[in-house]
Amino acid sequence: FEYPQTVAISTTPFPDPQVQRFNDLVATINGGVTNSGTFSAYVGAVNGPILNNAGGTFNIYGTVTSNSTFTNAAGATLAVGPPGSQAVYPLPVSYALQGPLTNGGAVTVSSGSQFSVASSVTNTSGSTLLVNGAMTVSGNLAFQSGAAYLLQLNPASSTAAKIVAGSASLAGMVEATFAPGSYVTRQYDILHAGTISGTFDALDGNVPPGF
Repeated sequence: FEYPQTVAISTTPFPDPQVQRFNDLVATINGGVTNSGTFSAYVGAVNGPILNNAGGTFNIYGTVTSNSTFTNAAGATLAVGPPGSQAVYPLPVSYALQGPLTNGGAVTVSSGSQFSVASSVTNTSGSTLLVNGAMTVSGNLAFQSGAAYLLQLNPASSTAAKIVAGSASLAGMVEATFAPGSYVTRQYDILHAGTISGTFDALDGNVPPGF
């Protein structure tokens, strides 16, 4: 099934029942998507720019590709993978973005999900990035001042490295959430990149005593 032009979503559920049942379709949307409500993609492709406006939620629940830019505005959420049990959303989750991602809101990658960006990723001031699955960035991964890289750790964690990038430009904060338990002194890999410039400004969060 093919959508011939830009799809604009401003309500929840979708005004078009075929878009609402996007999970039942192998769908191609030509012309892009502008979302101000909730857009959930299970299988298909978006051939055009994606603009996720403030208050919008763009969910990836299956295998989805897009060939242009993705702008995630301040107050918007891009969620790659289900928020709860994988049994509720049984499809493997993989999102391949060919163009650059500009994140001014919140981007999350759930455990077991994959997010690949063939271009660059820029996290602007006020944005957050949380990766519990796997994320690869072929170009530069940038955290600007005021951005936050979120980490969720537990005593069994041997590494927090979920992101592999071609290069990384660092600023902003690392905000870590530690699950209850006993921690030993340990180094955590939180990012792998071919080249790294800059540093994060600080580590924040419920850091265990003696960590």
